[in-house]
Amino acid sequence: MYTPMREGEPLFKAGTTLYIRAPFSGSRKYNFYFIGKDMIEDKDTGVSYPDYKTFMMDAHDDDTSDNTAYMRGFYITRDVYKIAVCGKYFESYTSDSNIRFYSEDISHYRNRWDKLNANPVTDIKYSADKFTFKTNYTSSKLVVSYVAFDNGWKIKTKDNATGKTSNLKVYKANGGFVSFVAPVGDYSYEMTYQTPYLNISYLGSTFAFIGFFTSMLGYYLYHEKKKKHYLDKIYREN
Repeated sequence: MYTPMREGEPLFKAGTTLYIRAPFSGSRKYNFYFIGKDMIEDKDTGVSYPDYKTFMMDAHDDDTSDNTAYMRGFYITRDVYKIAVCGKYFESYTSDSNIRFYSEDISHYRNRWDKLNANPVTDIKYSADKFTFKTNYTSSKLVVSYVAFDNGWKIKTKDNATGKTSNLKVYKANGGFVSFVAPVGDYSYEMTYQTPYLNISYLGSTFAFIGFFTSMLGYYLYHEKKKKHYLDKIYREN
């Protein structure tokens, strides 16, 4: 349990962006309970006393994998007076010295967000495994999408001025999202997904089919030749 250093003061005030760093993984996970304070008046005595209640909870229930993510972010909408940290598994020590809290005024976060979104991509269209969009930048920029990174994502770009097409290198940025460097000028993009090694599996299946067909053809020709030899022998003996 994390509590304020000064009695009666909030641990984090409303309008705060809070970041919690902890060794999140498959075997080390934590639930966070953000506790606020309401003042309750006793009707008999007229005396008010604090009533602490959880107003926000963050649970990590994915216990089937080991996807480590060391930082979680929270946007505090009301004063936080206590934070309860509950380890979910034996290795999730709540006294872990690796747990750290960082905070900043939410206006700083919004300023960074606005700066990142100052040059958005345009004309976005998408389906389950395909995105199309455009950019028109005066300088090259790193574009970070909202799509989770996977080796199956490919990006093809077209220079709208010359019609020339090329393939862009796909990066993993901002903690795990599909990203690329957009060139200068008016460009159109096609971002598509194909299961990794699918072409190799198709090629393997094709070779397997050819091998099977060849072996069956060889088997057929061998027996036809043997049958012909047997018939010729019978003919000569008669």
